[in-house]
Amino acid sequence: MPDSGPFLDGEGIDFLWGEIKNYVDEQVAGVEAFLPIPQIEVSGTTVKVLNTYSAYGSDVTVRYKSGSEPTESDSTVNLTSGTSLSSGTYYFRAFPGTGSVYKASAAAKVTI
Repeated sequence: MPDSGPFLDGEGIDFLWGEIKNYVDEQVAGVEAFLPIPQIEVSGTTVKVLNTYSAYGSDVTVRYKSGSEPTESDSTVNLTSGTSLSSGTYYFRAFPGTGSVYKASAAAKVTI
């Protein structure tokens, strides 16, 4: 019977598992993390973000724009009380604070 070699005993398996885990951890660290898409609730003309302030963190800003995706310079949604808007189609995105490891979320589209 051939020798089982060092990779089939307990130490070899632990070594291989450690190498696999290190490789996966390195690959995952390079993947960009995006903020969650804002969950929007419309009540009449008031728009509220259901991702609470604490879920996003204190440095996240939700912005909106009529007709197209917002940028970092567009109007903000009041995360506590909501924002009143006129009828139309709006897009909402969450933007991280300065120095965050997260990227801006994808946009949520809402028609009022």
